[in-house]
Amino acid sequence: MDRPRKMFGVSIQIKDMHWDAAKKERVHVGYKDASVWHSSLSLRAQEGPLTDQQWGDIANDFVDSMGLGLASK
Repeated sequence: MDRPRKMFGVSIQIKDMHWDAAKKERVHVGYKDASVWHSSLSLRAQEGPLTDQQWGDIANDFVDSMGLGLASK
């Protein structure tokens, strides 16, 4: 999944946060590499409209089945 990012030289980073015991809070200490992956999910029109909760359940099941979700780790 990383091939296109590397091919186009794209760097994706997120804030790197660490716990500061003296301040008793998380503090921003820099940036670290991250990943982004997009996928589209759809249903046939005859299945009708779904609620946000139903779409959330479908998305979570999909992510878990791909081995990318928290339940998979």
